[in-house]
Amino acid sequence: MLNKNSPLSGIYRSHSAQLTDVSGWQMAENYGNTNLEQKHLEEQCVLTDWSHIGKISLSGAKAYVDTEKMIKGSSKTKVLKTLIIRDAAALRLTEN
Repeated sequence: MLNKNSPLSGIYRSHSAQLTDVSGWQMAENYGNTNLEQKHLEEQCVLTDWSHIGKISLSGAKAYVDTEKMIKGSSKTKVLKTLIIRDAAALRLTEN
């Protein structure tokens, strides 16, 4: 089976990431210092790659109607904020 590469695979290669297979995708498991990575997660920020998770992008003046049908409350999410429910997440990138 051929593994799929994330758009972030160049970052993985240039930073010697330890890779793991997730649903056919080569994803970074860690970058060699899990203690430091955990500290960044708790105190600063981390980059998360969700390429292995299916996504739907909607845009337009009425996109909020369809997003609300899929994830209740998502139409009220502010720009660059995420709404997470049990098995889905909605990230609002723009006003429309």
